[in-house]
Amino acid sequence: MASSTPPQPMQEIDEAFRARCDVIYEAWFQGGGDFRAAVESLMTLENEALIDAHYAHQGLVENVIGMMYGYRADLDQSIRYFSRARDMFERANNPTQVVRAVMNLGETYRQKGDFPRARQFFRTAYEQAGLLNVPATQAFAAANEGHLLLSMKQYDRARERFEKALELAPSVEKVLSQLEVKTDAIQGMAKVHLQVGENSAAWKCAVESMGLSQQSQQPLMLGCAYRTMGEVLTALGHTPSGTPAADPC
Repeated sequence: MASSTPPQPMQEIDEAFRARCDVIYEAWFQGGGDFRAAVESLMTLENEALIDAHYAHQGLVENVIGMMYGYRADLDQSIRYFSRARDMFERANNPTQVVRAVMNLGETYRQKGDFPRARQFFRTAYEQAGLLNVPATQAFAAANEGHLLLSMKQYDRARERFEKALELAPSVEKVLSQLEVKTDAIQGMAKVHLQVGENSAAWKCAVESMGLSQQSQQPLMLGCAYRTMGEVLTALGHTPSGTPAADPC
């Protein structure tokens, strides 16, 4: 007998609630707050969402906490929170947010070295984001899969994924997120170039990555750019004369 229960209407994330989460996260991310205090503040917001049975808001909080644990390299906790975020977004009937949580799970499993599981998550996120017309999630999924393939020494396939991420990057609406996916993909391209002996191209990518990271004024992005620059200079053994213009790779 068919159920007469109507389908759960999709719950969206209110911008006001997102902003409250962002304030807590950004204060911690910029080094201005204690980790445990930030998590407790976020859990207070989740308790509000729990009272209102707002699963999308609960999922957002779980996702943000998962990101914070990921930055602290506590990957098991990060997976725990991302999994809960995915479950909450499924209860909210919000497929766009489900796909983002799936992508975050893939990146965390990549960091753990579980490449088969990570790639499955990345492929699912990329394909579903395409069906949902969410190019921003596609861009990040492509860049993340590129780094996975790079670790697996599949350089041609990694290059293709980084190129796809750069192709999709202009569709990312948030300026900082667009800079993030661009620098991530370009840094990946620099490493591909190094592995196949294209040192001049690797240097160009390192310079472009540095320029974009300086625009972001984000310490983490700058740190990754300096690391990439260091890897390229170590491989070259010298600083090339005439720093190239930051043209696309």
